[in-house]
Order: sequence, then C-alpha cells, then structure tokens
Amino acid sequence: MQQFDPRSPKSFFERYLADFLGIGLDWSEEYTDWTRKNLGYFAKLGESQNFRVWSLYAELKGEYLVDLCWLVSREQYYWMEMALEQEWSNKLCDIMDDFSKLMDVKAYFKVFVCFAPEAIRSDLPSLPAREISKHGIKIPEEAYLLILFSRDTRRKKAERLKVEGFGTDYRGSITPLGEKYFPDRVQDL
Repeated sequence: MQQFDPRSPKSFFERYLADFLGIGLDWSEEYTDWTRKNLGYFAKLGESQNFRVWSLYAELKGEYLVDLCWLVSREQYYWMEMALEQEWSNKLCDIMDDFSKLMDVKAYFKVFVCFAPEAIRSDLPSLPAREISKHGIKIPEEAYLLILFSRDTRRKKAERLKVEGFGTDYRGSITPLGEKYFPDRVQDL
C-alpha cells in the first residue's frame, strides 16, 4: 500500500477500502452502530497520524462543529485538517443538509459518507459538487471526498454492499476514485 496522504481524496479512499472489512459494519445493525463503528475507524486513523481527534460518537472529548474532525495544534494555533460528516438517511434533504455543514467549515480535507438509495443514486455525487461550485466562500486548498454506500440484494452475498468514492475540488469538479463490493456482513465472506 502506498503511503497515506490525509489531504488526498484518492489516498484517503484507497486506505478506507483497504481497511473496510476490519471496521466490522454489518447491514443488519442499526445506523447508530454504523455511525459508532465508522467514526471510531476515522478517529483511530486520525490518532495514528498524530492529529487531535474530536468526535462525540467515537467516545472522545465531544463533537466540534461536525461529526468528526482532526485538528492540528502548533503552539497556540489550531486548524482543522479534516472534517467528516456522515448521514445514513435515505432522504435527499437530510443528505444535503449534512453535506452543507462541510461547505461551511474551514478544513483542508472534507469527507462525506452517506447511503445512496437507488432512487437518488444517479444524482449523487453531482448534487454536492454543484453545491460546492455555487458556494460563496471557496478555499483553493480544500478537497472533498464523497463515500457512497449502496446495497443490491440481487447480487451474490459477497458483493451486495457497494462502496464508491468521488473526489471533488473547491470548484466542484468531480473525479471518480473507484468502487469496491463487499458482503453485507463479514461472516458472508
């Protein structure tokens, strides 16, 4: 595996896919379990990179503006290196409400994780990218990673959960980063 670059959508997504089975997500679990496990993964990843991690769900110090963030502290100065929001709702308005939080915070890297129901799957990731392009405040150094989950019970058990990644720059330009299929549950491997 190549060296991890926490500001690169491609590097971040590849690392997530490589570690995915170890997160232990199980389709039969509640969304609160998915939230706890997924944010716990990102918290540990941030700590392993020597970031100060804040997240209410990862059983750390508390939430700071977003579901999870990595902070860098240098003497008396702080900045947000990575901000993460995730939304498991199947309603587009809920998904976009949570995504809008990322556009409003200053961070070098912004990650959005969501479930993409089939009815709106074709609109994701173009809707967040369009919102980024229209947003009034743009910082050229920021980059976004959109991680989409979808599920297809027509596929064989080992490939029912699809995880896709898309990078987006501060102008809203989209770069597909790939996709990978996983079982609904690790036990189904």
